[in-house]
Amino acid sequence: MNSPSLKSILIKAKKLSHSSSFGIHNSSHIGDGIEFSEIREYEMGDDVKYIDSLQSAKHQKPMIKLFQRTTELDIIIVGFISGSLYFGTDEFKNEKLALLASTFGFLAYNNGDSFSSFLGSDKLELCTKRSKHFFTISQMSKGFLETPCLEKEIDYKSIITKLNSITKPNSIIILIGDFLDIGDIDLSPLKQKDTRVCIIRDRFEENPDISGNINLIDNTKPIYLYSNISPTQTQNYKDAIKENDYKFFLHLNKLGIKYAKFYTNENDNKPLCELLK
Repeated sequence: MNSPSLKSILIKAKKLSHSSSFGIHNSSHIGDGIEFSEIREYEMGDDVKYIDSLQSAKHQKPMIKLFQRTTELDIIIVGFISGSLYFGTDEFKNEKLALLASTFGFLAYNNGDSFSSFLGSDKLELCTKRSKHFFTISQMSKGFLETPCLEKEIDYKSIITKLNSITKPNSIIILIGDFLDIGDIDLSPLKQKDTRVCIIRDRFEENPDISGNINLIDNTKPIYLYSNISPTQTQNYKDAIKENDYKFFLHLNKLGIKYAKFYTNENDNKPLCELLK
């Protein structure tokens, strides 16, 4: 596989991060704060200790100062690593995963938020510790890009349970994977937290045009097959993918979890903006 350089992935991710944001971070409040916002007339119920004497004298009525408070978020980036990620036409899905993870890293960095990253397969493993540093984005991208995918399967239950136990109430959880075999996945433990799902796919795997004799490999197990694929079998495969996705989307919609599909070799701006709006 001819992997892109880590540098090129980081450059693309940085450009993507400038087209999106995590949304509103700021909220107005009375009193001490990080940044001055405005002065307004005193209203019943306001704390009198925040009345500004100079401005009150100037306007001949009680005036108070408002400040802007920045709410810091904790961004948790989880890359689901399995054998099916080792696939793609021109661009591999694990490359797209590294790109998206880096993009969220840049978004967190730009907003002054802390972020950490995890690898999810048969268990949840730390990739990079919580940080606000620029260089951590490169470490994270390198970790996702270079982690072997082959012969790995995902234990969603143990990963979701662990995530729920280590995340804070103000966390934004980003789940990135292809979710091709969701099984009995249950994200309900995360429904009270701000969870976003990035589904990575290749157009060919959703709509393959194959028939006849073909060599196959199961990337989750060391199994090689030589088989004759009929048009009926190809259609059955397509139907299975649609059924898997329908079940997953239904689950996400029920929980109110935002999600978007990201395809290899395609622009990510639109799905990224949809995910973050």
